[in-house]
Amino acid sequence: MALFGKNKNDSNGAAAAQSTQSFLDVAEVRDGVIMLKDGNLRGVLAVSSVNFSLKSDDEQNAIISSYQSFLNSLESSVQILVQSRKTDITPYIDMMKNRMSSVSNQLLQMQMAEYIEFITRLTDVAHIMTKTFYVIVPFNLNNAKQGFFGKVGHIFNPRHSVVIDAAAFEANKKELLQRMAEVAQRLSSTGLNSKPLETAEVVELLYSSYNVGSVSGFQGSELDKLDLQ
Repeated sequence: MALFGKNKNDSNGAAAAQSTQSFLDVAEVRDGVIMLKDGNLRGVLAVSSVNFSLKSDDEQNAIISSYQSFLNSLESSVQILVQSRKTDITPYIDMMKNRMSSVSNQLLQMQMAEYIEFITRLTDVAHIMTKTFYVIVPFNLNNAKQGFFGKVGHIFNPRHSVVIDAAAFEANKKELLQRMAEVAQRLSSTGLNSKPLETAEVVELLYSSYNVGSVSGFQGSELDKLDLQ
């Protein structure tokens, strides 16, 4: 699945986009799996969160202890990603406006209009942010290890990619999914729920990571609606 589209009517923009993408490590996203240009794979788990500051001292100590146990139980490295996004309340405001138009009571309409105005001003001034948590699970090919000169060569030749056939990809993906299941199981022991991201969700995450401030304009599945219960 292509990550960035090209505008045929803007050759300069297309060339710039292609040049930028050639320096990214991501080759494609297939079956919810990120394939890097060196052939290594990455899987992404969306993870629920807890409000640590609202917990008692005993509960906080228990959370810290369970998190330490989680880190010690890992057999391979993982990456923990926290993404902050400005809260987009446009769908909620539109819903309230639709409800207001269906209300016949004039006083109730005025109250709803004042509420909508208050919420809109509050979010504009306060810049309310939402945080989403991810655990990125890697699967590195044994033959993908590079020495110093190989890494330097990759820098000067960013378009170079490792080609993997379908059978090898399925075998590697199976191993990656097993690792992701193990990480999810260990996360559940700490009281955290997790869910593997699907292709559209991974693409949205990548797009928002490389296009800060353009999240609201991206037409993809909404990560904040993931069922982590």
